[in-house]
Amino acid sequence: MITMATKISIIFLTIILSLLITCSATDLPRLRHVRRPCKKFTVYLHETRYNGSNLANATSAIVGEPAWGNKTNLASTTRFGDLITFDNLLTKDNNTLSSPVGRAQGFYLYDNNKGLGAWHGFSMVFNNTKYKGSLTLAGENPLLMKTRDISVIGGTDDFFMHRGIATFETAYVDGLISYGLKVTVKLYEAGAYLNNFNYMPIPHNNKPMAAKTFTIPFLVILILSLLIVCSTAEFPQLRHVRRPCKRFVVYYHDLRYNGTNRDNATSAIVGEPDWALNKTKLARPTFFGDILTFDDPLTEDNNFTSPPVGRAQGFYLYDGKKDPGAWHGFSMVFNSTKYKGSLNIVGQNLITPETRDVSVTGGTGDFLMHRGIVTLKTDADVGQVYFRLRMEVKLYECWKLDE
Repeated sequence: MITMATKISIIFLTIILSLLITCSATDLPRLRHVRRPCKKFTVYLHETRYNGSNLANATSAIVGEPAWGNKTNLASTTRFGDLITFDNLLTKDNNTLSSPVGRAQGFYLYDNNKGLGAWHGFSMVFNNTKYKGSLTLAGENPLLMKTRDISVIGGTDDFFMHRGIATFETAYVDGLISYGLKVTVKLYEAGAYLNNFNYMPIPHNNKPMAAKTFTIPFLVILILSLLIVCSTAEFPQLRHVRRPCKRFVVYYHDLRYNGTNRDNATSAIVGEPDWALNKTKLARPTFFGDILTFDDPLTEDNNFTSPPVGRAQGFYLYDGKKDPGAWHGFSMVFNSTKYKGSLNIVGQNLITPETRDVSVTGGTGDFLMHRGIVTLKTDADVGQVYFRLRMEVKLYECWKLDE
């Protein structure tokens, strides 16, 4: 005969199993609240631009610029279209003679047509007594702001799968030759790679466990513990999502620079192979190899003259040899009454299909560490003059920083 205690134990065990299945199989859209970083530190980045004679000390160089670079009003004040590669020093303080704790290696591309800004893609590589590994950063850097946030989208070794933001603040500037940045890294999500699991043996006396061991208070505590684990821990799992935690639509307008339309142009070809401009069969149908920088307005409707709710700033590279396609790296920067902050979009745009998805890898401000996809659909196409995209943003992972 089954006792009442046994029935209660069975009920509680059933609840526990249900919680375990829920933890391992589902992850409904939710807003994740964070109060403080799990890791936080500050380093200083030092850059010295190559000027043709400072080879020994230079850490960066202009490696690409438009044929019309600095020869037209479009490029003269903002360096729009210039591509810089760098291998910059990282130190604990803002002294360039201090011992390096790592290197910042990657590129940035000036992409602000009327202001001063650049889209960055680089890694901070550490190899010191405190940290070993790398952090990958990507996003728009609005250079004229006192402080600006850029997404940390991943890492390796001591920073395995870490995510967060890096706050930039200009420490010093010496014309166009050198500058320093104070970089405060705040990591809100961290992964830990375990090669094996260590189990702690539980002492026992080899006697049968009495039924009264599973008391109701014990089972209640166990269930509460599982609820806490479900809400705070992230175990290896397949996450199922049914709906986005944030979803909205904007329209992206791109008006190509043709040499005479400086006032209205929002994008320009800033790099192309020597054999481009349809001089060879390889480049003729797909513009294979062309690099474009853009500072495109985002509107709530498909009217180019509507007030912008933000800007799309970054670049794309035509990389389809036989079929049209382009690889995009850019940020959607919002500064409206509804949203403030940025979303970083990275990935392949196949162009030909009616709709195509590109990854949202992170964000700042109201979009702190958000992730998801953006679905692109061509809404208008006027050859190489103008095109418009309908962008449906669907975010499946949302975070909120509690002050």
